[in-house]
Order: sequence, then structure tokens, then C-alpha cells
Amino acid sequence: MVGAPFELVSYLMLGTWLTNAGVTFLPNFFLFDLILRNADQSTTHTPAALVYAFIISTMIGQAITFVLSRKYAFRANNNVALATFFTLVLIVVTIIANGFVGPAIVMVVGRTGWREGAVQALSKLLSMLVSMAWRYPTARFVIHRVVNKKQEEK
Repeated sequence: MVGAPFELVSYLMLGTWLTNAGVTFLPNFFLFDLILRNADQSTTHTPAALVYAFIISTMIGQAITFVLSRKYAFRANNNVALATFFTLVLIVVTIIANGFVGPAIVMVVGRTGWREGAVQALSKLLSMLVSMAWRYPTARFVIHRVVNKKQEEK
């Protein structure tokens, strides 16, 4: 959660900016087509703006989280190159998942009738919580491990 504020703020800014810029293009991909078919008018943002805002904000949040988690949250001392590789794999999976899960959450939360800002903020927070379910255990026990001297000698 150390990168959560950056991820949330960038998402809220990007969603509005991309919608105002008129972003409507999504590549021809079956998951994007599924989002477009299930999109309704429950939000003022276009489906493409939602997908791109979720993907870009997740990239920003994950980059900040890696740096802060490694040194401050977990105090890891394992192989930096290996940790970076595993983090990149985790980030790619998380970005892809948030690109699809995030807009679906917005569609569901948007049906509550709440104001647009509340819908967007709650939707991003929910998607961050969902992805934290696989990110935290992976980061804590696989990526940012603390290696004892005995383990290094083996």
C-alpha cells in the first residue's frame, strides 16, 4: 500500500484527462471487446479512458511501490537482479489484470447512483485491494526476502 496514494491520484487525474481528450480507441482484443459490450452509461468516462487510466496508474503505483517496499517496508537483502525480474513479472500480471478488472468494478459501482468522483475513487480503491491479495504475499515471501547468512553460504 506504500504506492497507493500515487496510484489513486494518478488514476483520478488520468480518467478525467483521457475522457476530456476524447480517447475512445481500444485495440481489437477479445477482453477489450467484452468490456465494450458490457459498458453502460453508469460513468461519464469512456471505457477506453477507464482501461488506459487503470493500466497507467497501476504502472506508476507499482514502480513507486517496488522502490519503497524493497528498502523500507521489507528491508530486503536478497539478489536485486532476481527481485527486479520477479517484480517486473508481477507488475505485468497486475497491470493486465487491472486493465480488465478495474473497468468492470467501475461499471458495478457506477450503478449505485453516487457522484462520479466517489464512483471513480471507490472503484480504484477496490481494484487496488483486489490486486493486493496476490501482490502482498508475492512481494513479501518471494520477491523481497531477507536472506540469512546461513542461507547465503548454502
